[in-house]
Amino acid sequence: MLASIAYVIEITTFPMILESMSQSLGFDDEFARLLIVAYSVALVTSVLVGGWLGDKFSRETVFAGGALLFGASAVAVLFAQSGEQALVFRIVQGIGAGLFSPMVPALLAARKPHDPIAALGFWGMLTGAAAALYPFIGAVLTDNFSWQIGWLMVPMVTIIAFFGLPSSRDVVSYETATPELSEMRQRISAKVWAVMAYVALNYGMTTWFIVSLSLSYGDEGGTFTEIGFILFLLWATFSLGNFIIAKTGKWVNVGFMLNAGVLLNLGGVGIFTLLEPTLLLTSIAAICIGMGMALNNAPTTDLAFRLSDKVQHGRIASLDIIAARIGGAAFVFAIPVASMAGLYIGLAATILSLLLTAYCVRAMRKPVPISVVRTNIRFQADQA
Repeated sequence: MLASIAYVIEITTFPMILESMSQSLGFDDEFARLLIVAYSVALVTSVLVGGWLGDKFSRETVFAGGALLFGASAVAVLFAQSGEQALVFRIVQGIGAGLFSPMVPALLAARKPHDPIAALGFWGMLTGAAAALYPFIGAVLTDNFSWQIGWLMVPMVTIIAFFGLPSSRDVVSYETATPELSEMRQRISAKVWAVMAYVALNYGMTTWFIVSLSLSYGDEGGTFTEIGFILFLLWATFSLGNFIIAKTGKWVNVGFMLNAGVLLNLGGVGIFTLLEPTLLLTSIAAICIGMGMALNNAPTTDLAFRLSDKVQHGRIASLDIIAARIGGAAFVFAIPVASMAGLYIGLAATILSLLLTAYCVRAMRKPVPISVVRTNIRFQADQA
């Protein structure tokens, strides 16, 4: 849990300290962008490897190894003497993030097998709160002290995370597949791929909104402080939404949550593109997006886990991360900032998401426990 908070803090903190860091280490804006891109490429490249290793061997070990790389390289960034050294440390940090980040939802779900959506919702609440609050704290620390002090929270939280590593008593075992069940348990179903498509579409919409807000709101007369306040509202709403899901998700139909999430996303995009970009209206749009993100977060992971065998959960968590990043990159690349095209494509994405949800939850049954399946196989073998 704490490691994922460090992961989120990194996303919001590193861009903020870049200007001070570039002045200190003597590199230009182009190299600064390279530090962000190199981290992202390393992360995405190692995500699938992390998911596969976690399913093949031990998720706890992969998590610990990835968090160790992430934390050690974050510490090393503090002592970088040049931009080139910082680049190497950032690549290693991205590899570590790609290894441990898919393990977090899989391990959380394993710790609460009878109510995984509560664990996933609580996780989303804490990471959302960190994303909402720490940029303000980091900005104050960087402005008044140095970029190293602003960055220090990332390695500190990662190191503390090692004390929260799950023990064997906390985690429901995930067994190696028997020959009879190997193919059935390793194949990712069409419905899981449909969930990934839903994730890509909705995180595409929300990422486009966040980028458009950051790049266009100032052109309409908004201030940096107002943008920060609006983004705080978005992440605070995301955190609140995840808290509500953690408390009530067990009793609420997952299809309802996914449909409500995509409609809220469309509502936020519609307010942002159709109406005057005042502080009040843009704040309402951000609240809609924040709640939509919450309803797209834990429920999609929980649904994908319910539609699959637990030995696949590491890879599925990896696919979830990649789907979100691909969707965000595709929408930002293809749709002009703050344009009406965002609303039209958002409407098309909403219709497709509603269809995908209907397909995924149609006649969905609880998976048969693997012990029951094995008993049936043994019984059939005995009869033969």
